Amino acid sequence: MREKVHGHIKDALEASARISVAALDDAQTLGDLGLDDLDSVELIMTLEETLNIELPESELSAESTNTIAEITDLILRKIP
Repeated sequence: MREKVHGHIKDALEASARISVAALDDAQTLGDLGLDDLDSVELIMTLEETLNIELPESELSAESTNTIAEITDLILRKIP
């Protein structure tokens, strides 16, 4: 399940923020990837729609210190 969620995150980042999947590192934060607040909101909306979950914007903002790996863990906790 972790790999599937991780794949959705990568796909969403590539689609909404135009970030190359090859450039992603699990230790990077959204800010490290150059996302701003609008990009973060678009990412959240894409992930919520794709995974049918609700994500708190405060935990996934561009200023948050959540890494891609931590975002994956957060999403896994939200999936029933």
